[in-house]
Amino acid sequence: MKSRQLVVVLEDATIINTQSGLLKVLIRTEDNTLVDVSPHLRVPRTSKQFDSLLVHLMFKRQVKSQERDNVLMRVIKNNIEVALPPGSRRFGMSVGGRPVSLKEFCHQFKQVDYPVVFHVGAVSHSQPKGTVTHVEEVLSISNHGLTAAHVCAKLCSEFELLMQVT
Repeated sequence: MKSRQLVVVLEDATIINTQSGLLKVLIRTEDNTLVDVSPHLRVPRTSKQFDSLLVHLMFKRQVKSQERDNVLMRVIKNNIEVALPPGSRRFGMSVGGRPVSLKEFCHQFKQVDYPVVFHVGAVSHSQPKGTVTHVEEVLSISNHGLTAAHVCAKLCSEFELLMQVT
């Protein structure tokens, strides 16, 4: 359920709907499978349909569109260092991280030519596995625990404003 809500929020974000290449979505499952999500994916709006999609993905290793032969989701080699853009700045998001103003923090990336990666864990309880090992710093944008979907919505919204994506 958490993953579906998160992917729906990202799909609905203007920054991905422009298909400008400004947002890349990778999902790591609890069993350590790494999934690349295409911006062309239209996420099923019910949990049952989404679960069926994930079952298909795990068996076939990819999900293709029905109309065309586009790959919408695919299992990729489980090497996060290879999957993430080279030269990227990487940050983890956690209520226990260093408190920052999201607007002020994101503003530093207005005129940069390197990718910025945010690891957001979609878990019900505790800290997501593997987040801290691949980031330079863990940040907190709220004094309260936020859902992964809420964190992603705030990040997308802030970068849409920053990059003037409409």
